[in-house]
Amino acid sequence: MKKNLLIIVLLVLFSVVSAIAKTGIAKNDFSPNGKMLATVSFDGELVIWDLQTYKQLKSLSLRSEQIKLVKFLPDGKSLAFIDEQKDKLSFIDLATGKI
Repeated sequence: MKKNLLIIVLLVLFSVVSAIAKTGIAKNDFSPNGKMLATVSFDGELVIWDLQTYKQLKSLSLRSEQIKLVKFLPDGKSLAFIDEQKDKLSFIDLATGKI
């Protein structure tokens, strides 16, 4: 629990500093089981992090700079995101990386 709290605090600090520089994390969400974190950078790069090993599990380009929301689905195997630029809701299968 303390590790997750520390990660959240660090992410918030990183997000604030990054927002000033226009780089870094724009959106994020924790998986339902708390073992993964999805982050989307300001340039649309989606990264899935393993919170137990602190390593990247997957990285995908969403090809948009206007991701409004990223959210794990309840099964933890897929992600939903809203691209404000295209006014579109999309889903990503995390096993295959297909949108």
